[in-house]
Amino acid sequence: MPENNRKMQTDISELENGQLAEQQLPSDFTLVVLAGGASSHMGREKSDLLLDGQTFLEIQIGKGCQLGAKQILISGYRGTQ
Repeated sequence: MPENNRKMQTDISELENGQLAEQQLPSDFTLVVLAGGASSHMGREKSDLLLDGQTFLEIQIGKGCQLGAKQILISGYRGTQ
């Protein structure tokens, strides 16, 4: 396996407070968010569920920006706007 691919892999011991250790992140990464679809049990899209006043999708986008993602791709999200 090429060295740069090895650096992208992580195991649970390298996670700190829900964030990857800085040395694991390349400077030009793209974040891909697999947003949940409609939930028949909850009555709305899973990515629109709120946690501390933010949707799950907003939280993931915010984390991507904090970590320096150059692009954020969202797959599976069908918003109402």
